[in-house]
Amino acid sequence: MKQTQAYLEVGSHRLLIRRFGNGHPLLLLHGHSLDGRMWGPQLETLGPHFNLIIPDLLGYGGSSKPNLPFNHAEILLQMLAQLEVEQAHVMGLSLGGNIALELALYYPERVNRLILADSSLKGFPQEPEYAASLASIQRVALEQGVQAARKRWIEHPLFASLASNPKLRDQLAAWVADYDGWHWLEGISPSGGIREVSTQLAEIQSETLVLVGALDLPRNRLIAQTLASTIPKARLEVLPEVGHLPNLEATARFNQLCLEFFSDRPI
Repeated sequence: MKQTQAYLEVGSHRLLIRRFGNGHPLLLLHGHSLDGRMWGPQLETLGPHFNLIIPDLLGYGGSSKPNLPFNHAEILLQMLAQLEVEQAHVMGLSLGGNIALELALYYPERVNRLILADSSLKGFPQEPEYAASLASIQRVALEQGVQAARKRWIEHPLFASLASNPKLRDQLAAWVADYDGWHWLEGISPSGGIREVSTQLAEIQSETLVLVGALDLPRNRLIAQTLASTIPKARLEVLPEVGHLPNLEATARFNQLCLEFFSDRPI
């Protein structure tokens, strides 16, 4: 089985899309500052069972910058239509999880099952310290350049669990090195292309698995608890000794949970 990648013109935008596997479509959505390559450890496990569709979101990786204003979910729906995909499972990590939530809420007929891994949630209250830490990265980008901002981003407490895993930390740094920092330079929030769904979670009808690392920030663990307790058909799985990137930090366990959930059977 071989991974393919190709560009797709979606309206006035250009998306880089990786494809792998066979079976029911499964859309994988990456986190901020990353791209579709972060799902590499999932390919061999999920590919034999699912048709993996892995786009670089607008503004990341090989995809074009968005024309403002824009909406990630609407662009992805257009992409799926051009790929002749009527329904798909959806899995998103961090920023990708927030986009997945919007897809499930506004387009329920297009989303089967849903996995939210250490998801962000637009509209969820931000502690002053957390907001200040993100603002400082933008300030570094403007005053010292994007390279310095990338370094500050990798050192953010969000990725503190990687301190004991130098190999994975180096891999993260290599991926982030390809992010050009346009959100920081233009003062645009990564969630700028997402509609707020925090007050409508109870309307989401998809079977949902909420995953969160036990070492992720308290804020993200609280978001996970909120998602799991408010989405009617959701359940929560906390991964021990794992931070914000469970698909990379605990790959075997993560893959097993995903395969069991999307297959609706124990593996």
